[in-house]
Order: sequence, then structure tokens, then C-alpha cells
Amino acid sequence: MKHFFKTFAAVVLGIFAGGFILLIGAVAFVSFMVGSLNSEPSYEAAPNTILKIDLNGREREYINANPFAALLGEKQKDLSLQKQLQAIRTAKIDRNISGIYLNAKSWVTGIASAQALRRALLDFKESGKFVIAYADQYTQAAYYLCSVADRVIVNPQGSIDLHGLYAERNFYTGLMQKLGITAQIFKVGTYKSAVEPFMRTDMSEANKLQTSLYLNDQWDYILSEIGESRSVSPQTLNGEVNNILSLNETSYYEEIGLADSLLYRSDMENLLIEMTGVSSKKDLKIASVDEVCSIKPVQSGKVSDKIAVLYAEGEITEAAMNRDIYDTEPSITSRYLKEIQDLKDDESVKAVVMRVNSPGGSAFLSEQIWKELNDLKAVKPFIVSMGDVAASGGYYISAGANLIVAEPTTITGSIGIFGIIPDFSGLLGKTGITFDEVQTNKHANFPSVIQPMDEAEKQSMQAYVERGYRLFLKRCSEGRKMPIDSMAKIAEGRVWSGVRAMELGLVDELGDLDKAIQLASDYAQINEYETVNYPKQKDFFSLLMENGPTQIATSFFYRFSSNDMRDLLFIYRLKDIEKIQARLPFEMNTSL
Repeated sequence: MKHFFKTFAAVVLGIFAGGFILLIGAVAFVSFMVGSLNSEPSYEAAPNTILKIDLNGREREYINANPFAALLGEKQKDLSLQKQLQAIRTAKIDRNISGIYLNAKSWVTGIASAQALRRALLDFKESGKFVIAYADQYTQAAYYLCSVADRVIVNPQGSIDLHGLYAERNFYTGLMQKLGITAQIFKVGTYKSAVEPFMRTDMSEANKLQTSLYLNDQWDYILSEIGESRSVSPQTLNGEVNNILSLNETSYYEEIGLADSLLYRSDMENLLIEMTGVSSKKDLKIASVDEVCSIKPVQSGKVSDKIAVLYAEGEITEAAMNRDIYDTEPSITSRYLKEIQDLKDDESVKAVVMRVNSPGGSAFLSEQIWKELNDLKAVKPFIVSMGDVAASGGYYISAGANLIVAEPTTITGSIGIFGIIPDFSGLLGKTGITFDEVQTNKHANFPSVIQPMDEAEKQSMQAYVERGYRLFLKRCSEGRKMPIDSMAKIAEGRVWSGVRAMELGLVDELGDLDKAIQLASDYAQINEYETVNYPKQKDFFSLLMENGPTQIATSFFYRFSSNDMRDLLFIYRLKDIEKIQARLPFEMNTSL
């Protein structure tokens, strides 16, 4: 027996010792990997280098490197708009970079983001350097951007897909009726269409009107800009689009001036050699966006003043809505309150530019963010730069800025709120599940998702929503220095394009983030400054702590489940969202 305990103790000690050694080894390995992921050695371009921009993935404003994907050998799927813009600016002034090669594949982007890149490429061309574009099949988004190139090249068996814009909505009413789920809806605003998927089977006439208006505004810009670059009138181009342009013979794109030449991908290398003037393939130097971004700028001396760029991207929600540990979904959470407070108190930050790309979300959190931004504005200039969308709650948090800058194609406005309380009693009845209760007061269980609301509860909810709408109107009218009656006429939940929003007084200037930063420096009366991005990137261990077993399970669900199952989970999630929302439709699929 004594021998047994000695052996047992030795085994246990060995297990603990082995575990400790493994733990130390794991920490060392992870630290090494994280160091490798986070390290960004400075790149120095050789003469005749070409900046290659791969248009392959989903465009985002400002992304964190994802260590989970990197550790598992998966490439980052998201593209950083701000990194691409930085690379283009650097390439313009670097004497060793001869030109830019746009390699177009499967690119998903918003119109305003594509417009910002297009503007940067036009500015780059003023240096006299070349821009060349290639694709096997140009998507509409890719062609809109690539049409600015000096040479647009397509595969001899490829295509150019210009088909126009459309907006598509998912409607859950039929599914909910089959399941026995009722959406109890409270809203303010004729055009506030976010609730339509839960009460209709099609778009209302008011929603079709506003959607048609902003889509046509965006399409007119796209046609005019492509037409100007390719020397084709917008009317002629639109006529070609109506004839299903993507199904034409590839040679036809040359005939009508949309392409300059037809080449197979394998021949592109020879063309690049020719354009850079190098003698052979081994002398051809290709640099990535990350490499060019890491080129150290020439230091003109120490700069103490800063302009902070605070990125507000994604849904406004109390909790981050990450669906996949490989794709860190951006969201605007309560942590933004602390970020804004820190920026207000940081004396080195002389102005703040908030880059908004959000459809809105929680009305309560939108108000809290508005309050912190209003306090910040009392101390230093606060400018807003709007990206693809800054609507509903996204406009709420922007309204108090000293100046609002939007792209002409930005989707903005949608000043209105709504509330949805789902009733699952019909679904539970079908399953045979019953409930009983005892309560001290008449509405002790309010709001309940297992029984319908009574009239008193419905009236109270509607009054609550209307009170929230009046506050939203007040914030907007005060921020924009517009009488509340005038603001009410352009509110009603209506969505506007950036160009119409400026005409209506909802924004001040049309332009991109660079313009907003310049305006911020003018307001702060500083000439030399450093721009610093916020929120700061999270390290590996922070992300690791945020993603537990539940998150991993959710990740697998979204990767492998069917669309029907995803819709069912989406409906079920209604019970967990903040009861009052200031946001665009939950699922609004738009295609560029």
C-alpha cells in the first residue's frame, strides 16, 4: 500500500510538472506567434517597384489583425480601406514606386468606400505614375473602381458586369405565422422601414420611394464617374447596361471603350515588365499594401499635437455581435464611452474626427454616446466623417458635431425609432409547452415573450417610443441648428443620399476622411499634427479572453448551417435585443 501511494504521488507530481512545462511552452509559443503576427518590419521599396492592390474580400474601414485566423493558417478575409488609402498616398510620393496594379477578384464593398479609393487613385495619377487594372471577370464594384486606371485589361474569355443597383429585403412575416410567432411593433416615422420584415410580406410604397431615390442618386454618380474616365456618355453607358452587358462577347468591351486590351492572366507579368522598364522577370518588384504601409515616412521633427480618428463601425449594441471568431465583426459598444472620455481628457489630442459607418442600433446607447461626444465638443473640435452608411443611430451620434462630412453616395438620415416585442405564445402552444404564473402586480412580467401584451401595455410602449423619437428630433435639431418643425419634415425615418442630405442641411460638406481631418485641423488651428487611430487594436490575449466556447460554437453554426436555420435563429434573437432601436433594416442586402 505504501508503495502504491509513493507511485501515485510520483505520477501526480509528474502530471503537474508536465502540465506546468506544457503551459510554459504554450505561453512561449503563443507569445512567439503573437510577436510574429504583430511585428511589422519596415519595408524599403527597390527601384521600379509596383504596388499591387488585391481587390479580393470584404472592404472594411479599419480592422484588427485576427490572430485566430493567422494561427490556423487562414488569410484575413477583410480588407482595410484606411490601409489601402495610406498605401496609395505613400506610393504617390515614394520615388521607387513606379505605379499601381489593381488585381480585381471577388470584392465586396460599399459605394462610398469605393468612391474614396477611386478619388485616391485619381490623386495618385497626378504624380505621372501609371495605374493598371486586370480581372478575369470584373464585378460591378471592381469595374467602378478600376475604370479610373490608365489601362483596363480583361481576360479574353472574361466579362464586365455592370447591371445597376438594387436593394433586397428579407421578410419574415410568413415564416413567423407558420411558427406561431407574433411581432408586437411600435414605431414612429412613415419611412421607418426596419420593422417591415416582421409585419409585411413586401416593401411599403413609402419605403420603395425612398429606396428608389437614394439608389438612383448613387447610380447617377457611378455612371458619370465611369463615363468621365472611359470617355463614354452616361446615357450611352446606361443603355449598354440595360442590354445585359456581362453576356456580351469580350471583344465588345474594347469596341465600346470599356476595356483597353484582352490578356490572359499569365501574360500580365510581361506587361508589367514592359511598363516598369526592367529587363527580366527577376527584376520585377511587387509590393503589397501592408509592405507599402510599413515604409517609414520621412521625419520632419517631433510633432506633439494629435488629431484622433475614432472609428465607429457596425451595429450600435451593448454587446459585440461577432458571429465568427475568424471574422471579427465590428460593432459600437459601451466601451466607446470610455474611449471618448479618454480622448476628451488627453491634452495632446487637439481634435477628434469620428469616422461613422453604422446603420444604428440601440437608441439608449446612441443617447449615451451622444452625451459623451457633446461633452467632448465642449473641450475640443469634433468632426464627423461619414462612410457608406451613417443612418438612424449612426446619425444620432453624429448630429452634435461641429461639422459633418459625407460622401455623395453615403446613406444617411433615417431619423426615427422603433420597438419590437416578440410573442412566442403561438409557437409554444404548438409544442405543447404551457406556463402558469403568480405576480404581485398587474404588469410584473412586462415585457413577456410568452404571452401577448394587453392594451395598456401597448399604449405605454407606443408612448415610450414616441418620447424617444422626440428626444432624437431634439438632438438633431439642436446639433444642426435647425428648428424642430423643419427637422421633423425631413425626419420620419426617411433615408437620404449624402448629396441630398447636404441640400437638406443634414450634412455640411461632401468629401472623404482626409477632408474631415483637414477641417478638424482648421478648427483646432494647428498646422503640424499626427493622426492617431482609435479604438486601439486589441492584442491576442484580449481577443482570446473575449472568445469562449459559446462563441466558437456560434462560429461553427454560422459556417455550416443552412439559410433557413440562420433566419430562425435571427427571429429568436429578437428577444435579446434592446427593446427600442434607432437603426436601418436588420437585413438590407444591397449590391454594387
